[in-house]
Parts: sequence; structure tokens; C-alpha cells
Amino acid sequence: MIQKLFLFLIIATSIFAQGSSGVLDTIRVASLQEFSIPAKGGLVLTNARSVEFSAELLNESMQKIRDCRDESIVQVPSKEEFAKRVSAGGGRGATIQFIINESIESAGTFYIKVSFKVVGETGSSSREAFYQVIVTHPHFASTRFLRESYFINEKETFSFATLEYSDPTKYSYKVVETSGSVLASGEGSLVRFDEILADPQNVGKKLTLNGFYNGKPYEFIEPKSQAVQSSSWTFEIKKLEITKFSAWRSVDPKKEDNTEWLLSAYNSFDRQFLYLYFGVPERGQFVVATPRMSGLRLETEPQNLVTNVRDFPNGSFQTIGFDFNQDVLDQIEDCGQLDAKITVIFTSQFGERIRDVYRATIMK
Repeated sequence: MIQKLFLFLIIATSIFAQGSSGVLDTIRVASLQEFSIPAKGGLVLTNARSVEFSAELLNESMQKIRDCRDESIVQVPSKEEFAKRVSAGGGRGATIQFIINESIESAGTFYIKVSFKVVGETGSSSREAFYQVIVTHPHFASTRFLRESYFINEKETFSFATLEYSDPTKYSYKVVETSGSVLASGEGSLVRFDEILADPQNVGKKLTLNGFYNGKPYEFIEPKSQAVQSSSWTFEIKKLEITKFSAWRSVDPKKEDNTEWLLSAYNSFDRQFLYLYFGVPERGQFVVATPRMSGLRLETEPQNLVTNVRDFPNGSFQTIGFDFNQDVLDQIEDCGQLDAKITVIFTSQFGERIRDVYRATIMK
């Protein structure tokens, strides 16, 4: 009899006495979070000889958005196995079960409409039912976000995980430049920026981290403000400020300075210029970088004042060393003095052109 065709949950039997039923259940999930229809068990038909099953996603107004994807509908047994069982039953029907595994990208109220066309042992019937799905934004798992800017050589690790997205294998990310070029990508929700922040080629760039779950960007609820934000963060990599140390007097061309500045011709520390890139980020920790010098040269007054110019690392500093030209020193009488200037010129690894002028009076 047609009344023997039952559509029911494994754990709780529900009989569709009419051709259409109201909302059977309400399911609450986060956007992009996979859910099952029904929430527990499966939709089961007994005494069925053939079944046409379909499922649709509807909006809050019960208007169709799309069909549920074929790959999201699980049928047990498979179509082939079900046909074999019916064929072997000598005219009798078989039991078949359906489960829908879906996900919805945006927040809001939706409905899943399921429809059956069933041919049973003594007749046929059509049934449909609705499941309400309330989708909310996931909650960000951390209260810490990327800053708007970082210095070169900073260390940073950032997680864009949410409380609801519990499968770590479904997270992925890309770090892109403004041009769209992908600078880095990977799996998981934990991003280490150390290599990106250590590359001098990235200074001055604005980069964007795009986080994905199941291959798609998402919106989330920020825990402090409860505001809805997207899984995209833009930051800039800034150059550190160059700092210099020397026994020589630095010359500012915009200021007149007649301060007497005496140096010894024989003190090795008076024959050095030390350079360092230095900055203090928002966290208050010092960040340094050793300058790498290309095209280094020293211009002097008088000419040929120095010889054997070299640069070498000294801790975090890059040190410029030189010797005084003995021929020039020999022209200074004992206990005499020589007014001198040295202009230091080089290009750093950040493309910064350095030109610093120093002065001193050399005593022999």
C-alpha cells in the first residue's frame, strides 16, 4: 500500500501525510561551515522501487538560489546497488537513505527544500519538506591582528583561524602585492612573515594577506568590537632609519657650525665610520639591520687624505675603516694641525643613496 512509503529520520520517525510539509528542523551554522540535512541520521525511504530525489537552496523568501550540488548528496545504497536490490527482490521495494552535506557562503536565513518522487510496491507518491538554516558569521579566535605597518627585519606570526572553522586542513592563504602578484602562499591558518619582512626588495611595498577557508574568503566577527570584518589584511613594510656613529663632526649644510673638533692622526678609532639601520616598532622592541654597502667611496679635502678604504661587519654595525695617507701626514709639521673633510658615499641594500659629510681638525 502507498501508506507503507515512509520518509523518516533514523533517530526520529516523521511521516509526510500530505504532499508538502512545513519546516522539519532548524540548523544553526557559520558561513562556509559544512552541515548535514538532517542534522543527525538520514532521510530514509522504505518499500521503494524507484526514487527521484532533489534538493534546493532557497533564500529567506523561499526563492530558489541554486540546486544543491550533486556531490553534496549522499545516497545509501548507491544508485547501482539500489537498482540491483530492487531487481533481485521480485517486485518488492528496498530501503534507501539520503544525506545532504552542504555549506553556505554568506550569513542569513536560508531553507533547504528536499523533494521525492517515489514509486513503491503498489503505487507512486511525491513528497517535499523544508529545513531552515540560520547562518551566522564565524568568530575570530584571536584578539590580535596584523598592524598597518612593519619595519624590515621584524618578526611576525599571525593566525586567522576562527572558533567555528575546526578543520585545519581547509585553511589556506596568499600574500599578494598591489599588482596581484603572489609573494607567498600556503596551507593552514598560521602565517609566518619572517622571510617576507627580511627581504630588502619588499621595503616600501603594501602587501595583503588573504585568508581562505575551503578555498573561499570569509567574513568574521571581531571579538573586541563585535564588528564584521573580512579575511583580508593589508600592511606596509617600512625602511628603518639609518644611524651613524663617528668621532668626526657631522656637517649639516643648512647650519653654520664653527665648533672646534680635534682628532688624533694616530688613534685607530678616529679612522672609522659606523652605520646601522634602526627602528622602534609599536611593540617597543628594537629592530636593527646591518647596512650592506655598494659603490662605497670617500671623497676628501684635501685630496688623497685617506687610503685603504674598506667596510666590514662589526656586530650589527657596518664599519667603514680607512688609513691616513702618510704622504699627507708628512706635510704636517710636528704638533701641527690639518683641517679636513670626508664625504662618505654609498648605496644601501634598500636602494638608499647615502652621502654624509664629516669634518675635523687632525692633530699630529
